[in-house]
Amino acid sequence: MFFLSMPIDFYFEAYPAVAVTTAESAQTFATSHIPKGQHFKIVANLGEAQKAVQDPALRYLIISDGEHHALFQKDGNGDTGAGLGGWSAYFAKAGYVPAAAFYSGSGEISAAVNKAMISAKKAGLGVKLGVNQTYTSESQIKVLHGVKYLHGNGSTIQVGASVRESAVKFETGLQNSTIDGLVLNMNNRPLSGILAQGTQHTTISNNTVYNTGANDKAAISITGVSNPNNRLSTNNVSILNNRIIMPGGKMERGSGGTAIYVGGYPIAPKSKTQAERRLYEAAAKDVPAGQDLGRWSLYAKGNGKVAETNPEAKAANITIQGNYIDGGRYGIGFNEVSGNSTITHNYLTNNTRNISLQNNVFNVAIKNNLLNDALSAGVLLGYNADHNTISGNIISSTRFIGQALIIAVQGSNHNTITRNHLDAAKPSGRHEPGKWLIYAGSDASDNHITDNIISGSAKGSALGLEAIWDRASASGERAAYATGLPIHYNGGNGSTKNVSISGNIIAPSFAAAPVLYVGADTSKGWNKKSSDGSFDFPARNIIGHITGLSLKSNIILGTQGTHFGELIRKHENGGATVNGGKKLEGLQIGENGITRRNHTVYTIHNHSLNGKDNTLILMGNQTINGSGGAQDDIITGNAQANVLNGGAGNDTLDGGYGHDVLTGGAGADTFVFSSKLSDTENVNMLADFNPKEGDKISLHPALSGGKPPAVWFAKAGSETFATRVIQKGNALYYDADGSGSAFQPVKFAVLPNNFQLNTGHFK
Repeated sequence: MFFLSMPIDFYFEAYPAVAVTTAESAQTFATSHIPKGQHFKIVANLGEAQKAVQDPALRYLIISDGEHHALFQKDGNGDTGAGLGGWSAYFAKAGYVPAAAFYSGSGEISAAVNKAMISAKKAGLGVKLGVNQTYTSESQIKVLHGVKYLHGNGSTIQVGASVRESAVKFETGLQNSTIDGLVLNMNNRPLSGILAQGTQHTTISNNTVYNTGANDKAAISITGVSNPNNRLSTNNVSILNNRIIMPGGKMERGSGGTAIYVGGYPIAPKSKTQAERRLYEAAAKDVPAGQDLGRWSLYAKGNGKVAETNPEAKAANITIQGNYIDGGRYGIGFNEVSGNSTITHNYLTNNTRNISLQNNVFNVAIKNNLLNDALSAGVLLGYNADHNTISGNIISSTRFIGQALIIAVQGSNHNTITRNHLDAAKPSGRHEPGKWLIYAGSDASDNHITDNIISGSAKGSALGLEAIWDRASASGERAAYATGLPIHYNGGNGSTKNVSISGNIIAPSFAAAPVLYVGADTSKGWNKKSSDGSFDFPARNIIGHITGLSLKSNIILGTQGTHFGELIRKHENGGATVNGGKKLEGLQIGENGITRRNHTVYTIHNHSLNGKDNTLILMGNQTINGSGGAQDDIITGNAQANVLNGGAGNDTLDGGYGHDVLTGGAGADTFVFSSKLSDTENVNMLADFNPKEGDKISLHPALSGGKPPAVWFAKAGSETFATRVIQKGNALYYDADGSGSAFQPVKFAVLPNNFQLNTGHFK
């Protein structure tokens, strides 16, 4: 599309022959809304309109950006916000307000959009930008109360140096509105991209935010309002199918912002005793320069609190779905969120933590996401993150050196971690792998870890459970959380109770580590003076029993001394015990590195299915292969380069990570892609893709956005803003923003015989 570069004069009796579709669209609009025989002009923007209205014979004017049109009439009684003396606009004729009606045609766009917002508010309409245009902005764009939407239509806004707070913002407390289709180039400004405060029934969808810079702001930030005179919660907000690039996640605190942040307003502080006030003041002084340890500092120093208990739903009914996020300290961060909230079908990669739920986060479902290459944690539950469900996620990392792929700590109770597929490759270079693959510890009771598929390296243990963080751990003496200081006490205020670990299939690959570490300990707490000497943190007698630990039907694939050090390592100290000192059982070694369950084979070796089984899952960190039989089989590879052969039948093949060769064999086969995209490490060869037999290609919903192939598949050269999969020659590429320029296409598959696909070849 393009802007009309010159005004076009029209009389209804005799339209000139105009070949361009955009002008014809404006003519069609004119036919519907201008009386026959009236003199009118079509112009591209307000600047041209100001020249056109100098014609004394002109009665009607259309400002059109080529797709969106606004009707103006001389001496009319419509909207006069555009400032055309003696002329007014009738935006209701089109059903929206085009920004072009307020835009001079050059210079920054935000002033024009904000004027359009005023007119849209009066008319109860939305605002539309031109299609695939590029603008600059020098002030915040604000979506006002009563405005139905801001449609960006794939246009890019280059954020200028004078913009404050955020590039775009919902007016505080706004309800029932949408921001979609914007491309925000933040130009490394220390701002949020899209900001909403105290909003309800709002949607942020199909936007791109990139060049966010190394700051602590969120690309998309949704918060409550904590002003005591105007407390506003956030409810029924949907964040859908956005694409965000943040600086690459690092281990340092304060090393970057959050891609998507959702938070309620913080709880009003309760009145404190004099001793508590002294504790808080001393703790604040004890935080190392440049770091904000916040609740952890107080928690470790012994006031016995994890977070101020607050069951209210300050942010509730939040839906985070289909977003593509690269980089950031947290990919998705929840704080003070509860009630029917979901994080599902998102693709996250290169974050410090993929997903973090902290500080009174209740009843959130984290389901069916692709979580890749976290440094510290795939999913973290901390400080009263209770009654949450983490299920069906594929969590893998080739650079995991931190806490755990899934971790529940610091008063996070009653969470369910089930049916996730985890894989942690040993990181390259000088780094050792992270501490645990799944971990619950320090006041984390009633958590249930069930039916997960777990592969990979961890220097502590594959599974870890502790009551108190101190120097004793599966990985030996360790420094304090975040600070690195060699302190004795690292947190925990009592026993950990009623944790169940059952039905997990585990393929460990770190010979020095146990499969399960269980640590019960005692502590005197901080037991020292504050750094400024103003407060003496008293010694406490903390006994961290582990009680009610249930271990059932967990299968370990591997050999002691090769794949793991021991099955269970138990640490009991100072009178603290694990299950009252009873022997722990419930971990069994799978004979010969293989086990079967419900017609599914799990193995760390080459394997061919027979008639008894129809599903094969390859595990471990070795390059192995798998084959099907004559029935309809499902075969999933591990994170290495696998050769998978379906054989006869209608088979489903998913290579996982790594350069895999997939052969469906006879029958209508489905080739699935559900792992991290990497054109250097994860390109699959579809050796016998044959649509004549009914073969199909299927993308994980985190990659397709849950939309049909007709929306996201295109041949090279015909991409749109919605395109995700592009065929170039015999190769398939994934591009997170289609025709946009923020993301680059990533090769993920090669087809045989240069076969040319259409949308019917996808499932």
